Amino acid sequence: MGRIEILERNLGYVDENRKVRVYLPEGYDEGEKRYPVVYMHDGQNVFTNEGAFGGCSWGVKETLEAMEQNGETDGIIVVGVDNNGERRFEDYSPWKNTIGNAGFTVNTRGGDGALYTKFLVDDLKPWIDAHYRTLPDYDHTAVCGSSMGGLLSAYMAAAKPEVFGCAGVFSSASWFAREEFNDYIGKSAIPASQKYFVQVGTNETVSTDEPSMPQLFIDVTLEYVEALLKKGIPCENLRLKITAGGIHNEAVWREYMGEFFRFFIQK
Repeated sequence: MGRIEILERNLGYVDENRKVRVYLPEGYDEGEKRYPVVYMHDGQNVFTNEGAFGGCSWGVKETLEAMEQNGETDGIIVVGVDNNGERRFEDYSPWKNTIGNAGFTVNTRGGDGALYTKFLVDDLKPWIDAHYRTLPDYDHTAVCGSSMGGLLSAYMAAAKPEVFGCAGVFSSASWFAREEFNDYIGKSAIPASQKYFVQVGTNETVSTDEPSMPQLFIDVTLEYVEALLKKGIPCENLRLKITAGGIHNEAVWREYMGEFFRFFIQK
């Protein structure tokens, strides 16, 4: 069985500590093996149902334990960084909200995503690499998240292509700053060697008062995939999953965790 260690790190750009949960695979303490690492957002939703939003997690611990037992992986370290509900939108988007949607007025949320990226890349990752037996290079480092965490994962992969060789972008809320996001991706130096796992459901919404949201989620996801293809990402480095009837929650995303992890570690 794998285990989870819990620590705290200060964000630096604001004086706030964030809980960081580190999954270590079975057998970690028994040798000198080094492991690939996935950094995930919304850490309280990643590993266990207790404390997760809606009482349902991404099931990462169970998924990886099953993969380890089946011989599908020699082990993956997963680092989940908790969100602070009040600052989640500020931390997860580099841009202010640009459209009046989902109950937000224009320019009410977002803006610190670049600073949060710097925290994860320049503070947290070096600390993790120094204290755990990681494979710290590009080919063995991934970032993954959903909704605003999906937007942030896409941004991080584009902003730090030398750090993240793979990104899991689930139900991206890039509609939150659609024009700015698309412009940034279009201008980014995304290498063809990067790998992207992209998922969206056909019934996604974060505001039942806005019937156009399911189509909006699909539209921004397809815009993103088209941009990646234009950057030269080959088909073998790209997975697009459109979930028929899929809604915006962890129960849907957890169904793809095994596939995402296999995609990340495959040579």
